[in-house]
Amino acid sequence: MLSLEHKKAFFIILFVINFLFLYFAFYMRGFSLSVFLSFEFAFLGVFIIILLSFLSYHKKITLLAKQVVIIKKPLAIFQKKVLNFPKNLKFSDINDDFETKKKLNFRNFVLFFSFFKMLAYVFFVLGFLFLQKQELLVIFAFIVGIFGVPFAVLLFALSVFVLGLYKK
Repeated sequence: MLSLEHKKAFFIILFVINFLFLYFAFYMRGFSLSVFLSFEFAFLGVFIIILLSFLSYHKKITLLAKQVVIIKKPLAIFQKKVLNFPKNLKFSDINDDFETKKKLNFRNFVLFFSFFKMLAYVFFVLGFLFLQKQELLVIFAFIVGIFGVPFAVLLFALSVFVLGLYKK
């Protein structure tokens, strides 16, 4: 999990990107309440969707990681490497592992369609429809708001993992 310093850095980057993208939307479409509401709703909606996706996958990976048992092999420093070629080849039926694949696919399906993630998508769509119904929707500001969060995540990933900033 990320440290508190990483989380603070992410939210600072998110705030700065929010401000810069909002300024860009105001610059292109003029300062108005409809531009502000369209932008901020899209930014908030995408942020909630990405956050809930992250938390859902994090929970699942943590549960799966607890089930893994790692057995360390002793170092084979003085062992000769012997090439063993199989004497008999065994061909298996194509559908041997079909049942396990179905179970794995169902687990991944359930993971992708988690309740809270679907709730976030419903919130996003209903908010879009509400803005449209109230005639407050500015498509340009909405699209700029959608691209703000992924851009902030990209900048954070670059700053932490590629450039090595925010190390302890």
